[in-house]
Amino acid sequence: MGRSTVQRWVDRGVIRADRTVGGHRRIPLAEAIRFVRSSDLTIRDLGVLGLTEAEAPPTGDAALALDALTGLLMEGQEDVFTQRLVRLYLQGRSTAELFDGLIAPAMWRIGDLWPDNPRAVLIEHRATAICVAAIHQLRRLLPTPDPDAPCAVGSAVPGDPFILPSLMARTTLTELGWRATDLGPDTPCDTLALAAEEREARLVWLSVSRRDPDEDFAHNVHALAGRVERLGAKLVIGGQTVPESWSPRDGCVSALKTMGELAAFARGCHNHPKAPT
Repeated sequence: MGRSTVQRWVDRGVIRADRTVGGHRRIPLAEAIRFVRSSDLTIRDLGVLGLTEAEAPPTGDAALALDALTGLLMEGQEDVFTQRLVRLYLQGRSTAELFDGLIAPAMWRIGDLWPDNPRAVLIEHRATAICVAAIHQLRRLLPTPDPDAPCAVGSAVPGDPFILPSLMARTTLTELGWRATDLGPDTPCDTLALAAEEREARLVWLSVSRRDPDEDFAHNVHALAGRVERLGAKLVIGGQTVPESWSPRDGCVSALKTMGELAAFARGCHNHPKAPT
């Protein structure tokens, strides 16, 4: 692909570009990524994204890709793991697909090491740090949400130390054009409600990954739901350890399991005007 071809695409409006003071075309990184993903093009050199190429991209077979990425996490190969994840995103995978199909199951496999492997804590903590860094790299490639885009805020429940689920939720929503804020792990519901009110959020998420949610879980969620409902917003609760006996009692609350479900729910919210407060 030559420079003249790109210039023609810019002039025709196929690719959005800014003009420098000197009158030169400048294509924002996120716009270039959008065009590559939507046009089935391939970036041969990840160096243009600030990454070094160490290995070929993973196979298209989902099971083999999961095996390969799990192995990279267990071995602590952060650079190669990030490169492969970025490659898959550039090939057209959504962040929700990457999270549901690769990162989440890889971390579950690593979590299963605990009973028998004396290095399990080391491997899991290192793998978590690698995933966090890789997700931040992915977020750098996402388009910046519009200033008037709807807001979303979320966190993990009190006592829940897991950082990845809420970070993945934020990234999934950012890709869909939401201005999303992640308050992180172990966040009181009152704090989450306050953030939702300050941001005038239309969507609030609550991640539940600990195996023994607080005994006041249902009460705290109900109180949070009341404040979210007064905003005219929606509350979604997700995670693999949401108590099976628990079911939403409030009309503004939905229980979800995957980032794909969150993405579908968020698209529905985005297409409807905010309810009156």
